Amino acid sequence: MFRKWSFSGHSSFVIKTLKIIYIYCSLTRNLFYVNLYKCFQVMVQYYQWRNAMKNLLIVFEGLDGSGKTTQIDMLYQWFENKKLKVFTTKQPTDYYRNDKRVRDYLDNGIAPNMYSIALLAAADRTYQITSEIFPKISESNIICDRYLYSSLAFFKARGIDYKEILMINKGVPTPDVTVFLDVPPERALDRVRQRDGKDIKYEEKNELVFNQVRQNFLDVLPKNALIVDSTLGIDKVHQIITNFVSEVMDK
Repeated sequence: MFRKWSFSGHSSFVIKTLKIIYIYCSLTRNLFYVNLYKCFQVMVQYYQWRNAMKNLLIVFEGLDGSGKTTQIDMLYQWFENKKLKVFTTKQPTDYYRNDKRVRDYLDNGIAPNMYSIALLAAADRTYQITSEIFPKISESNIICDRYLYSSLAFFKARGIDYKEILMINKGVPTPDVTVFLDVPPERALDRVRQRDGKDIKYEEKNELVFNQVRQNFLDVLPKNALIVDSTLGIDKVHQIITNFVSEVMDK
């Protein structure tokens, strides 16, 4: 599937531009940008043949405590029951989650430079896309727990402008299906506190932050996103999601 891609119709131009950057960076021995070019080159090559594929990239977004894990597990089983290949993954990866700078912020709210954490999240996403999503999508549907929209929602609440977040995440593929599980922030917080007890994250102690993140999600989600009231009940939400996915698959 993947009918709408940001590089559609412009991939050759992008490749030429990146080659110029690559040559310049090679001459100046700027290895960081040389490696960054290589990652983007893989992405562009991917865009060139991806439209022929029939598998879906499905991403789930929502506040912590919105029920993403449950619905992802149920959708995975739905694909299995239909004898369709499916693979689950998540963003960010454990590499990002276990980084000391990230842990200091999540646990204690300590963040000397929030932009550096946003850069780390973008690099982690690029690595996960090139190492997991790209190799798998040709043979399997993919369900991803969180995606670019989480970075937009959370880092905007942490003080970084949308444009800056998008800039450092250029080249991220557009999903076929985006599911946002909507839940009142106070209810999500109650679920998280019941689940995690004393181990709740710094941001999970503040309902105002949860309210802001939810609003940010609603601001940045694509127009074709499926927004589901996750308080409707597990089975009802699952039915809404599978009906939507089926419609996309039939197009």
